[in-house]
Amino acid sequence: MNLTRAFMLERIYANDTQYDGRFITGVLSTGIYCLPSCRARPPKAQNVKFFPGPNEAEAEGLRPCLRCRPDDFYAGYDPDQALIETLVKEIDANPERFSDMEAMSRRAGFGATKLHHLFQCHFHVTPAQYLAKARIASACRLLQSGQVAASEVGFQVGFQSLSAFYRQFGRITGLSPAAYRDLNTELVVKLPAPYPVKRVIGYLNRLEDSSVTFETVAETSFGHVPMRLNYSEQHVAVKFLHDVPERKIMYAVHDELIRWLGLRQTTEWFEKQVASKVPVMEKQVKAARGLVVPQTRTLFEAFLWVIVGQQINLPFAFRLMRRLRDELGSQVAGVKLLPSAQQMAEVEPGELLGWQFSRRKAEYLVGVARWFVARDLSLNNICHLSSLRLEQELLAIRGLGPWSVNYVLMRGMERLNAYPIGDSGLHAALKRVSPERWNDVGWRQSHMNQFAPYRALATMHYWNGLKEDA
Repeated sequence: MNLTRAFMLERIYANDTQYDGRFITGVLSTGIYCLPSCRARPPKAQNVKFFPGPNEAEAEGLRPCLRCRPDDFYAGYDPDQALIETLVKEIDANPERFSDMEAMSRRAGFGATKLHHLFQCHFHVTPAQYLAKARIASACRLLQSGQVAASEVGFQVGFQSLSAFYRQFGRITGLSPAAYRDLNTELVVKLPAPYPVKRVIGYLNRLEDSSVTFETVAETSFGHVPMRLNYSEQHVAVKFLHDVPERKIMYAVHDELIRWLGLRQTTEWFEKQVASKVPVMEKQVKAARGLVVPQTRTLFEAFLWVIVGQQINLPFAFRLMRRLRDELGSQVAGVKLLPSAQQMAEVEPGELLGWQFSRRKAEYLVGVARWFVARDLSLNNICHLSSLRLEQELLAIRGLGPWSVNYVLMRGMERLNAYPIGDSGLHAALKRVSPERWNDVGWRQSHMNQFAPYRALATMHYWNGLKEDA
């Protein structure tokens, strides 16, 4: 894409991180050069000169900005990114040490405004939202130990009141603290209200006809756990297809279930504080309040979906996915599974050509699977990595472009500001929003940036609107 001066000006005024590394902004009046995402005071257009990179800017006597650190960025080091990654590790390990956002700011060494920006940029949540989820995760660990009374757990992980603890715990886990601690023969998760359960289950069960039940398998550190999910508007109930597992396995299954269902996502803030300010999105939200970004059964399945779905229509993509499942996947208690990364890595690309895969798509699938295995990729070992770091790493892999990478971040890693740039379904929805401007790349990006840091949720609502009208 050729970047015009008008387009680049638009991107720097939007502080667009997606164009960091694409060009440098020189501010002639101050003698500095910046990244497009720099949040310093916006320069006047007549004082701006654009450069391909820092070398060209320095050749004209400009020096790097001390705020956005373009020299560090081009050297591959981002001190803010390193700091925020360290901070989230500390929060997850000991959330009780951070009583509020002020405590987080003191530990980070900068003000609340910058802290808020860094959390949204790198982890797609607010600091308060991250802290609340870390506290609930810590509470679950304490409850699993059985050594602390349920009424004391909330205070130990940093909540100031029992009512706030019970409310947050119930919203995220679908259980009371006592019910979670005592998981025994059944697992029934209460859904928030409102919550479009049929639509969410439809995403989880895309290769089969949706009904009020479907069978799946949770992959845990204890092995595969096959189950049947029965759901109503208020609950999702798990029926185990083998013997009821012991309690430690029940905890692991519960963790997977709430991840699939997106119960950790804070949709209320998006709907009340973001979508309500954009009339067209407010209308979409009214049709499906509580809509989340459902997560793929495993992280690798997000990569399968995105590579198989490249440049083909959905019905054909579904056909290819079923072929992968039937030919390469395994069965657990009669439940057919898509192939794991290990199974896919053991295939030679040529073996897929007879199943209507193009040679390039076959090479991408096998290549990504082999990288995935070699990288030993899992949600546990990337949860403290910045979204920007993950995006940069994934874009370096053959077969993964911006659309693919953002889809994986959104559906496989629950990074809610990622959205599939260039997605045909999203384009169709935006064409309805503005038939005159939808084809303008700059307008599309500016429109979606209104919903930051929840562009993934906005995308889900636009996709849902297309299905509702189908």
